[in-house]
Amino acid sequence: MANHKGTGHARPAGLSLLNAALRRYFVPRGDPEPARDAPAATAPIVTSPGGKPWHILMHGPTTLVDSARREHAVLSISIPARGYIPDVFVQFERDVQHLALFDDTVLVQGVMCLLRNRGYEGPGFDRAELGMQQRKSIVLEPPAAFRKWVTRRFGWVDLSIDPDPRVERLARLQG
Repeated sequence: MANHKGTGHARPAGLSLLNAALRRYFVPRGDPEPARDAPAATAPIVTSPGGKPWHILMHGPTTLVDSARREHAVLSISIPARGYIPDVFVQFERDVQHLALFDDTVLVQGVMCLLRNRGYEGPGFDRAELGMQQRKSIVLEPPAAFRKWVTRRFGWVDLSIDPDPRVERLARLQG
């Protein structure tokens, strides 16, 4: 474990490497607000070690505030690259399970604000099932308008519709 200057807290060395990599990847370049009809390349797709699409990153490292005015360091806000529901995963730096942030309206509004800055204009999110909530992340369930938006804007693959056979074959080949 690495001891950070002045903090007195020991943190895993790998976490600082992850933060550095995420910050390097999300450095704003060029136009800070991409066009609303920007291609799928505006949201990077995180791939597994085998190269299969895993998650679409909606936002990088940031800080969100809850209703008790506590700040929480967020590593990423992402959705799965394909599935039946594009659940929104908010990954935190520390354990937040005991805080029940999935029901905190101020924090959820903060997530909504970040997504609205990316171009989403639909209604707000609810929390996903309690069984999906994890120690260092919360899962939010979006409405149908979000599904249409991420499909059009980021190329999310909706497995609930009967896809084009070529797309289905490509999805099977990718994982």
